[in-house]
Amino acid sequence: MPKPKELNKLGYYASYVKVEGATKAVLVAAQTDHWGDPSVKTIDFQLWVKSERTGVVTRFMGELPPGKKGKFLLNNFVPTIQP
Repeated sequence: MPKPKELNKLGYYASYVKVEGATKAVLVAAQTDHWGDPSVKTIDFQLWVKSERTGVVTRFMGELPPGKKGKFLLNNFVPTIQP
């Protein structure tokens, strides 16, 4: 699991968040250039969730295009990062 305090020192926005069914969840975000068009700024995010039931950590990754409120593109999810 990422440590928000350490990531915030590096210039990311990171915070613990509440997620139902999770013992721990961390949201990490940063403004970056879009992977397909560097002239477009996006907000990339990752949500790390540790399952209360299994202890498995899952990472969800996505991006928020500029000017799009409440809509995001979920790029990928990676289950079973930690047992």
